[in-house]
Amino acid sequence: MSHVCQALVITCMDFRLVDQTKKWLDEQNLCNNYDLISIAGASKEIANPSDDKNREFLLKSIGVSCNLHSASKVVLIHHSDCGAYGGQQAFFSEEEEKETHEQDMQKSAVIIKEKYPNLDILKVYAIIDKDGKIEFKEIA
Repeated sequence: MSHVCQALVITCMDFRLVDQTKKWLDEQNLCNNYDLISIAGASKEIANPSDDKNREFLLKSIGVSCNLHSASKVVLIHHSDCGAYGGQQAFFSEEEEKETHEQDMQKSAVIIKEKYPNLDILKVYAIIDKDGKIEFKEIA
């Protein structure tokens, strides 16, 4: 029996994201129909790996989702105040922080598409406000 999912979601492991990310994914009609990779920094290790083995592990995991579960889309979810990036204090401004995440998601998307050209890639930046509320913004 084959198991088919709509997407593979790569998101940060940050506990602050878990509930609201699931709710947002449900609103996108994915409703538990996705494979999930939860890792510090989300796709940061694809864009700027601390070790090439990390990038290869993640790319291999994407391949497993595609080959075993027929995932046709990858959803990359990065967020503000990410500890893997040094948190908000590592940036001069919120705009610089967001641009850094957008650049890493774009770089990750290019690398993923080179290896898996038929995948659609959705890039999402989650902004965590001071009250813990999260706003998800799709990135072009």
